Amino acid sequence: MNKPKQIDFPWDILENTENNHWLNLRQDYAPVGLVNMLDFVPERGLDVGCFVGATSALIKSRHPGCHMVGIEPSQPAAEVARTRMDVVHAGLLEEVDFAAEGYGPGHFDVIVLADVLEHIYNPWGVLKRLKPYLSPRGCILASVPNTRNLSVLSQLAAGRWRYEPAGLLDVTHIRFFTRIEVQEMFVATGYRIDAFTHNPDPRWEKIMQQRETMRKITVGKLTLSDLTLADVTELATLQFYVRARAV
Repeated sequence: MNKPKQIDFPWDILENTENNHWLNLRQDYAPVGLVNMLDFVPERGLDVGCFVGATSALIKSRHPGCHMVGIEPSQPAAEVARTRMDVVHAGLLEEVDFAAEGYGPGHFDVIVLADVLEHIYNPWGVLKRLKPYLSPRGCILASVPNTRNLSVLSQLAAGRWRYEPAGLLDVTHIRFFTRIEVQEMFVATGYRIDAFTHNPDPRWEKIMQQRETMRKITVGKLTLSDLTLADVTELATLQFYVRARAV
């Protein structure tokens, strides 16, 4: 399978939105910590922005009877995902006619939004649209990058907001969230968060290990003081993992 031309600058990928992550994301990566939050055996799942299907493959390895449907805008990634999943729709979520595809209200036991909401212009509208398709026991599993990360804040304190091909400042990110904003987004769109965890940033492993006693952090030009345990934990967090159910 041919891959697109190597990019020279992060913004080059914006000229080829279908394949913009094809060169820059690990194809074997699945958010194990997020999948660990699935607290029942699902029968049907939807993986929005499934990329090459690694997350769904992990769910299916744990629950072989689960029928996983994917939606993926990158055609090359969707082709790989079809080898791991039951059905994959190549295109944007907004382009999928759920009724025409036979996905009625309450159809899915789990809907996965792994590093997806930050790429969408209206993530609040997406959460509201998906809610009716959750089964009564169903849940959304979402991972959301943390903008209140020391790497981002220290860069900003130094006068930079350097976009990258992938990561916290992925050039394709449209929305940016802190812990409070993630929680407010789910509550405001009609969900109850019943599990919320932090995926630690490996770059700040020492800070995470010492977070119970740290009250002050200095990184470059940035100095933060009077920190609580919750503050330090968030500052050393790469992503938030959320399990939410409709109310």
